[in-house]
Amino acid sequence: MFKKFRSKIIVLLSFICIFIFATSFNVYAKNNKYRIYGQDRIKTSVEISKIGWDKGSDYIIIAGGYDYADALSGAPLAKKYNAPILLTSKSQLSCDTLAEIKRLNPKNAIILGGESVISKKAESQLKDTNIKSVERIYGSNRYETALKVAKKIGKCNSVFLTSGKDYADSLSVASISSYKGSPILFTNGVSLEDEVKKYVKDNNISKVYVIGGKSVISDKVLKEFNNAERLFGQNRFETNKAVMEKFIEDIDFEKMYLVKAAGPMGNEFADALSVAPLAAKNNSPLVLTYKKIDNNLKKFLDENIISKTQIVAIGGEKVLPTSILDGFNLDFKAINIEKDNEVFGDEKEVKNIKEDVVVSGNNVTLRNINIKGILTLDPGKKGSVNLYNVNCKYIDIKSGDKNSIHFSKVYSKKVEIASEDDVRLELKDNCKIENIYLKSSVTLENLSGSVDKVEISSVKNVTLDGKFSFVNITADAKVKVTNKSVIDKINAFGKSEIEVEKGAEVKKLRKQKKLR
Repeated sequence: MFKKFRSKIIVLLSFICIFIFATSFNVYAKNNKYRIYGQDRIKTSVEISKIGWDKGSDYIIIAGGYDYADALSGAPLAKKYNAPILLTSKSQLSCDTLAEIKRLNPKNAIILGGESVISKKAESQLKDTNIKSVERIYGSNRYETALKVAKKIGKCNSVFLTSGKDYADSLSVASISSYKGSPILFTNGVSLEDEVKKYVKDNNISKVYVIGGKSVISDKVLKEFNNAERLFGQNRFETNKAVMEKFIEDIDFEKMYLVKAAGPMGNEFADALSVAPLAAKNNSPLVLTYKKIDNNLKKFLDENIISKTQIVAIGGEKVLPTSILDGFNLDFKAINIEKDNEVFGDEKEVKNIKEDVVVSGNNVTLRNINIKGILTLDPGKKGSVNLYNVNCKYIDIKSGDKNSIHFSKVYSKKVEIASEDDVRLELKDNCKIENIYLKSSVTLENLSGSVDKVEISSVKNVTLDGKFSFVNITADAKVKVTNKSVIDKINAFGKSEIEVEKGAEVKKLRKQKKLR
């Protein structure tokens, strides 16, 4: 009796172990290096969707998982609608994909490709869900489909022209083109379809980026445009580097997504197809690899990663070995400024700092410095910091007082404020800040600077005082717009409360109840 019971227990434990092994494949993590993967390309796209769209999505993009063209040309469209790309086989949607669609709860679905790529049955499966609108975009071939996707994307200033015969160069630009809202168009490399030329002319496209060398896309194709620029390297990996160098100011290196982009079969693109929209959400690059990272590409990345860079491998160990991730050193030195009233930086000459800089002293002044690493301002609850002529891509504000943080002639790509106490950030003397993320109670005063975007993800109180281009409220926050303020556009989600004082000017206010 006991032996039979013990046997049943062993069988049950074996089953549990098998179940755990089968369901714990989606994330491997090691500090700030990790991977996203599933048992196949379809399940990998589902895992990417779960991570990138954890609160759901109003749109989804369905693309064939066994050819690269439609999924890659659809990446900028996915960015437009903030949608994941879910891959499928030709015949039908898998159970995993249908379960993910149910979780996402979308209102709209876009199928990329004709019925020879994604069957009528798969389309019927979509229509049998609660999706209100199912649209199919396709042409007679990949070139026509890409063009129709471009037209669906709408107004844009630039396009990326890549080879329709290989996937590597399209992968290099997938996240960047998506972030810029620029379509990916294909060419056979020796000629250009009349419809593509007409599209560029009719839409007054100001720039055509031709991706790849002369052996991939001929000069004859390049000369079809008077506003074309070729980006290329000696191989696909150096082309990847050339693309990142060109758009370095658009790239945020807080995350890098590593994808396999070469191999003997010619279909190594699979796991990379669905990650481009996720990379675009974070303004992150897609880095092409094969067994290892090209030396010149690796050197470029080492020069641009920062201490909080997260390196994300897409695909399992067999697709992208851990040795590639472990090849990056993310142990950065930091300069600590702890003394009160300290002045750091030369009075006349600009100093270049490679390390991170951490300010924990009170009434510290930083002047005339370019910081390659991260600048952290943490002067304490009653502390203050003054920045004059400081250039730093990433600035984190951890503490301060109600009259605490003063920027003058400061450039930054990203400023983030997350403090337990109320902090006031004052911008003056032609500061240029691209993105400010408010995650706590903040008074943000912009006297004479330029701020492209303010994102409020705090449920606490935020006061906006001055001129702002775009404010995006993604939490149930209380936001006050003072009487001196001019704001071009506010997007507000959820149950946020917005008080606009008399005399303030908000040119466009859009509120949505649903918080995604």
